[in-house]
Amino acid sequence: MLKEVIRMYNLGARLAALRKQKGWTQKQLAQYLYKSTSAISSYERNNQTPPADVLICLADLYHVSIDGLLGLSHDDTITTRGLSQKEKDTVLLLLDEFHNPSGDCDHLSQRQCEIIDAVLRLFTKH
Repeated sequence: MLKEVIRMYNLGARLAALRKQKGWTQKQLAQYLYKSTSAISSYERNNQTPPADVLICLADLYHVSIDGLLGLSHDDTITTRGLSQKEKDTVLLLLDEFHNPSGDCDHLSQRQCEIIDAVLRLFTKH
């Protein structure tokens, strides 16, 4: 049953596309995952379903959710993995401001100015 679901969502093609986006060969990916090149090839051809631990590693490696990796989610996902807490807080402020703008489109609100200031501070830290 699982194999049919994986094929239906074409996991193999998605895995190959993500690997190629990174500019990696199957051999390079295999070395990273401690798998054989033939295993990577088998995953990408949908001949073999990657085990859960490999799916988790691939999702982490490609910065996508497992749902996204499997093709079960079409929502855009933003990950804050690898960011400091201050950077995460700033991303959340930005998202909230995009969803609930505090300005009137003619002028920046005080909150928008504070967010821009926080972003500038993050990108100009040395």
